[in-house]
Amino acid sequence: KNTNAMKNKKAREASLKAKFRPPKILKDLYPGALVEKDMKYIPKPGKNRLYDKERDFWYQQTCIDSFTRIRTLEVTEDFKNKTVTLAYQRAQKRMPFNIACMNVDNGSENQGEFAKYLQATNVFQFYSNISTPTDNPRVERSHLSDDVEHYNRGNIYNYFKQQIMATSYREYEYNYLRPHQALGQMTPMAFYELWKENPEKAIEITEKWQKYLKKQSIRLSEARRIKKREQIDALMNFIDAKVNNKNNLYDAKLQLINCQLCSIA
Repeated sequence: KNTNAMKNKKAREASLKAKFRPPKILKDLYPGALVEKDMKYIPKPGKNRLYDKERDFWYQQTCIDSFTRIRTLEVTEDFKNKTVTLAYQRAQKRMPFNIACMNVDNGSENQGEFAKYLQATNVFQFYSNISTPTDNPRVERSHLSDDVEHYNRGNIYNYFKQQIMATSYREYEYNYLRPHQALGQMTPMAFYELWKENPEKAIEITEKWQKYLKKQSIRLSEARRIKKREQIDALMNFIDAKVNNKNNLYDAKLQLINCQLCSIA
């Protein structure tokens, strides 16, 4: 029993997998420290809303470096383990640095053969919490940009080769032409070149962005608290008018139309 337990422990230690989120320090450590991976469904044109997953979609396999925002986009016809693994192997060659860690969701495409390939190439695999897209924020945000800037403008095709070409251009555009606020309005490739020449300057840009996000988070949190206090006051006014039969009941009710604490209106 003890021998088997020790074997299992060693197997877990050598698996290079962890069912938890990566440490926050990895996000802006340096290129390749952490890559976020996710799959995006691309609905083929001319289909109805009752989609068939095997027939009515292309599948965009996205990898984004958390530090530089450099992305690779691979379009596949299905999301089987073998297909996703081959797509990742092609994408890996376009990354200008080695990948140490990867954060993925719990989808079936990230298990089996794909997980074994990561282990074989010494890539540590982290998993997001189930049904928690905010655990993979940078790749999820990039998918929103894809919709707004690319796919919603007609860059979806029924023919696989056409879709590959369109998505390939999107990768080039994202890495070489599109400026990013988080990178000091530099493109991902330009930011990567800056990091190679002057790492301190690149880190200074990311730290400035994180300070801005923290300040915005505090402002939003305070705004929510103020709004909640206003809503509670509006609810108290309504209760007072209702219970005490006051004449201002109608006005008090109107104040609850946008109230998120109740469903009176």
